Amino acid sequence: MVDGQTDSRELRARGKQLGLDSDTLRHLLSEGFIRPVAESVHETVTRQSEEKPSAIPSKLPGQRRSLAAARMYLMDVAERMLGRKAHPIKTRLIEAMDSASIEQVFQEFLDIMHGKTTPAIVAHIEERFRDVLPLSNQSVG
Repeated sequence: MVDGQTDSRELRARGKQLGLDSDTLRHLLSEGFIRPVAESVHETVTRQSEEKPSAIPSKLPGQRRSLAAARMYLMDVAERMLGRKAHPIKTRLIEAMDSASIEQVFQEFLDIMHGKTTPAIVAHIEERFRDVLPLSNQSVG
């Protein structure tokens, strides 16, 4: 529903039709899942890391650890950091299905991020990735 073209009033109306409360949009915005169209990805991530680095829980309530969750997290971050256009690392993330290949793609992704953003943001990305990996994969890499 959040396509960068629909205004917040319309999004709230659509959400209400789906049974979502009026604070859902604000929650998605505050957690960084969506952002105002005029705001760049870099501004969003920088603002989040500067505003509340210690307020971000290491594991969200109800969040499960799995390779699928780790992979989806990386795909989401890649989409935000690299944009919607095709990028080889995004293709590799889609194709990665086992822990070794996901870890390899993750390391390549971190290398790309080191050239695009601050060390603090890279560390945050790595921390969140490790938080959703299954415990048996935490020592990998």
